[in-house]
This record gives sequence, C-alpha cells and structure tokens, in this order.
Amino acid sequence: MAAKRMLPLIALALIATGAIAILGEMVPDAAALAPSWALVSMSLGALALLAGLRAAGAPLRGLPERILLGWSLLLPVSPMAALYLLPVAAVLMVPKLAADGTWRPVARTVEWLTLVTGFGVLALTYVVFPGEQVMIGLVERGLLGAELALLGVLAGRVAMVVWARSGLTRVLTVS
Repeated sequence: MAAKRMLPLIALALIATGAIAILGEMVPDAAALAPSWALVSMSLGALALLAGLRAAGAPLRGLPERILLGWSLLLPVSPMAALYLLPVAAVLMVPKLAADGTWRPVARTVEWLTLVTGFGVLALTYVVFPGEQVMIGLVERGLLGAELALLGVLAGRVAMVVWARSGLTRVLTVS
C-alpha cells in the first residue's frame, strides 16, 4: 500500500524535473539538464503515472492507456512523434473520466487541456510542413508544456484518490 501512495509523488517529481530542464533550456546561460535527460525523466514520470492510474482504478483501460504508454516509451526516442500521441489519448480519456464519479472533478480540466494540446498539434503541424520550421522550438515547448500540465492534473488526482482511500487525507487535514 505504501508503494501505491508514492506513485503519484514519483510521477509528479519526475515530470517536474523534466519540465524544469526543458524550461531551463529557454533561459540563456542557464545550467540545465540535457534535453535527453529531461525527456527520459518525463517518460519515467508518465510510466509512474500509468502505474498510479491503474492502482487508483482510473477508468482508462484500453486504448487511452495504451496510447499513454506509447507516448511515454516514444518520448525519449522520437519526441516529435510523441507530441502527437498524448492529445489523442486525452481525447479518448475525457468521456471515460466524465462518466466516473471519482474522476469527474478533473474531467473538465482535462477537456480544456485537451483542447489546448489539440491547437498545439495544429500549430506544430503547420510549423513543420508549410511554415518551414519557423519558431518550431517555441511551438514544441508550448505543446510540451500543455501536455505536462495534463499529466500533472492526472497525477494530482491520482494522489488525491489514493491518499483518500488510504486515510492519509484525514491525517493531513487534522494536523
């Protein structure tokens, strides 16, 4: 049971480490982690999130879960291809989250972040093909930021669900 409670924290820590490293690249003369380490960190965070979602009983079995797994495995190898996968998984997640009472509180947020990532995919597609890759770095980082926000929302909800089931929230609210 202790391992289940730690999965959301591990996921959040790894995703945040990757996000900080990616943001550090945008600051001139900043000592940031290498981009490959950032992508590996986010990938491991997504795998921990998947384990946490499964442990929390999230209604994401099937295609959304497989696509999220594909995103996490593809991110360090081919980041450009991976950026297209998470919005697809999010589109498939929203109805399942909205139909489940435990996950309904995050369904609207996931839906809005899905919309943002969808526009990000459109912008990335434009920049890559007819846009001659002008500002591709900015568009990639913006899309990745929206995707990280989506993963962060899910990890936060996993933490709330797992900790509520284990009685940890009572300890936290009493103190």
